[in-house]
Amino acid sequence: MRSGSNCPCQQATVDFDGQVVTVLNVHPARPTLAFRRLGPLVVPTQFDTSRRDQALRAIVARVKTIATPLIVLGDFNLSDRDATYRLLGGMLNDVYREAGWGLSNTFPSRGDFDGWPSQGGGIDLLYLPVVRLDYVFTSAGWIPTGAQVVDVPGSDHLSVMADLLLPASSPQRPASGPAAGSGSP
Repeated sequence: MRSGSNCPCQQATVDFDGQVVTVLNVHPARPTLAFRRLGPLVVPTQFDTSRRDQALRAIVARVKTIATPLIVLGDFNLSDRDATYRLLGGMLNDVYREAGWGLSNTFPSRGDFDGWPSQGGGIDLLYLPVVRLDYVFTSAGWIPTGAQVVDVPGSDHLSVMADLLLPASSPQRPASGPAAGSGSP
């Protein structure tokens, strides 16, 4: 993270076959959840996205300043049904949406259930990722050739693995200009 920045990201600039490419690894705060017990039931009583949304606005602001071909990836703590996803999708290309196949949900992973006692006499608990929180986005010019969700041991999320090509003639991106899909999360 750059000094003085509120972007929850790591930025790297690399030489990719003679072209300068910027990679942002992001991880905004997860929404705040609160629960209340009503007899035997646990009921959600609060879902606050304000810290996450502030961090996502900082990511969008950072993206607008980068003129090189760009890859933005990480745990966004954001579903593809959220307004901020539409903002990012208006500026960047969702690689899984363009080149992936099959279920794209990444949370929770089996890692969330490791160590829990078996419920069926030796049969592992079934788990099902129910929401997509992890993404690989690219700027224009990248050609996604494949994407898949993979299980990486030790994580509470599944990971998105993407195959990308960058043609030698990919143009630089305009920095600081208005982006398609404006609005606030």
